[in-house]
Formats: sequence, structure tokens, C-alpha cells
Amino acid sequence: MFGNDPKAYAEDIVGELPSMMTKEKLSLISIGILAFLGVSALFTGIGDLLAFIIMDQSESPRTIYIGSFLLKTGIFIPLAFFFTYVTIQYLRWSTFRKIKRSTEFIITFLFGGVMFLVYFLLILFLPELGPEVSMPLYVSVIAGIVLSISAWVLIKES
Repeated sequence: MFGNDPKAYAEDIVGELPSMMTKEKLSLISIGILAFLGVSALFTGIGDLLAFIIMDQSESPRTIYIGSFLLKTGIFIPLAFFFTYVTIQYLRWSTFRKIKRSTEFIITFLFGGVMFLVYFLLILFLPELGPEVSMPLYVSVIAGIVLSISAWVLIKES
């Protein structure tokens, strides 16, 4: 079906695709940012609520430092795009190569471990900056739902 050279066939198909307009690129970036923030807020809120219910803590408001939140968001979003870019480049590189499964597993494990370690270290070592705001635990869940629905609406519109 693909002939003797499937890589050349794939490159030929990709070469025929039209280039993206700036508006479409901006839309995809917006979807990525909204989805990332929505899922992050949703999982953080659900995790905090479960910890509150399971550990039976006495107070439910969560304290957020505005400066730290903005700094972490400003670092995590480019990092998420970078890791996505590296993953896509790895998939492009490894698609038509003969790689042993064990080698591929080790590469994937190391990349995932480095990615997790970077996020974990940033969360652990970034200081608390700026004014603090206390809010109920469910606000994070609601914000996550709203942001995720906004990303879904943008997906449907594009």
C-alpha cells in the first residue's frame, strides 16, 4: 500500500498539507493553555477535597500566594509546551527506526522521570511570594470545570 519507502510516503503527505494561519495557531495555543490550567485546577481541587474528607481536617480554606501562583503558571505553561514539543520530536525520530522495545522503554521512562522531577522540584522549591488569598476548596474545582469547558468550546469552534 505504501510502497517500498513508507517514510518518503509520509513526508510526501505532510508536504501536501497547507500551512496553518496565525489565527489557527493562536487558537490551538489558547486551547492548550486553557486545557492545561483547567485540568490542573480540577485535579488540584479534587485532590484537596479528597485530602480534606479523608484526613478530616478542621478548616477547609486553601491559601494561595498570588505571586507564587503567577510565577508557577508562567513557568509551567512553557514547560508543558516544551515537553509536548520534545515528545512530538521523539515520536517523529523513532517512527521509522528499528528500536528494541527495552531501549524505547528506557528512553520513555527517563524522559517521563525527568519531566516529573522538573515539575516536582519547581513545586517544592519555589518560594511563597506576594499577597495571600484564602478560598474554599471547591473554588478550585469550579475554576477547573469552567476552564475545561472553555477549552472544549474553543475545540468545537475550531
